[in-house]
Amino acid sequence: MVNLNGEHFDVNHGGEFTLLRVPQNTIKPAEVELKAFVLPEHGKPCTTYITEVELSGVWLDGKVVQVRSTSGRTPRMRPTSFWASGC
Repeated sequence: MVNLNGEHFDVNHGGEFTLLRVPQNTIKPAEVELKAFVLPEHGKPCTTYITEVELSGVWLDGKVVQVRSTSGRTPRMRPTSFWASGC
């Protein structure tokens, strides 16, 4: 990944990461915010994947849009499917 300062870095652990936030000042409400949820591959803790992204903020009138990788956990969806909700 590359940040706004042009610095390159890897995400080597799971967690919730804010990829974009306008404004950057967290004291003010987010006009728009993009978060990524990262999980490690089973048995390979340094191999990580973005499994969900979430878009939210004032620009969306309080709605949240989520896109998730299903990883085959949902029987009615193919393992490579994605779904979105909130709009």
